[in-house]
Amino acid sequence: MEEIQTVYQQYCEQVRHHQEERRTIANTLIVIISGLIALTAIDQKVNGCDLLAFMALFVVGLFGSLCMIKCHGLIRFYKYSAREVATLFAGVDVEDVEVRVRAGEPYFWRCVDGLRLWHLWLTLFLLVSVFGLVMSIKYGFS
Repeated sequence: MEEIQTVYQQYCEQVRHHQEERRTIANTLIVIISGLIALTAIDQKVNGCDLLAFMALFVVGLFGSLCMIKCHGLIRFYKYSAREVATLFAGVDVEDVEVRVRAGEPYFWRCVDGLRLWHLWLTLFLLVSVFGLVMSIKYGFS
């Protein structure tokens, strides 16, 4: 019984670790993206000189997207592993408890329950990547 509790705590610690990792990566990339956008705005016009910054935006956006997907996969793995261990440990169906708790929540929160923060980060990084690509193509051939 003690071993199961130790495994559960280890999985929960891994989930927290990957959440912190995702937060750190996202914050760092936002600072880099802000710097690249500021770099393109120094001369107050968009031209071919900004091509490297736009290409960097594309790469950073792509990197951020892949990091969010990878971190989410790791978080999901450890979260579901912890849930399985908790089911063994407690002898109750954890998913059933979650369903009952969510059913008691106000309508708004039930509607947004499927939206995950990593979806928003992924969308942001994909938009940055698309912006960088479009601007690279537009000003790279002019």
